[in-house]
Amino acid sequence: MRTGEKFYSFFAILFIISLTAVLIRCPEYRQLRFLLPMTLAGLVVNIIFMFIVLRDIFLRIFKRSEMKIIWVIVILVCWPAVLVYLPMIGFKDRNQPV
Repeated sequence: MRTGEKFYSFFAILFIISLTAVLIRCPEYRQLRFLLPMTLAGLVVNIIFMFIVLRDIFLRIFKRSEMKIIWVIVILVCWPAVLVYLPMIGFKDRNQPV
C-alpha cells in the first residue's frame, strides 16, 4: 500500500470504531436524524476502503497464487479479517512476495 492508502485505512477503521462507540455510549444519537447521515458516510468510507484493500490484494505478489482468491473470499465474507490482513500483509511492500 502507498502512504495515502495506509492513512485512509487507519481513518476508515477509526471511523467505524468511533461511530460504534458513540452509538453504544450515547443512546440519544440513535435517532434517524443522526443515524442516516452517519451511516451513509460510513457506507461511502467503507466502499472506498474495500476498494483499496481489494486493489492491494490483486496488485500484490503472493508466493502461492491461490492466496489472492483466499484473501478476497475471507475479506468479503468476514470484514474484520481486514484487521488481520493489513498488519500481516497489507502494509508491507507490494514488490516482495508474501
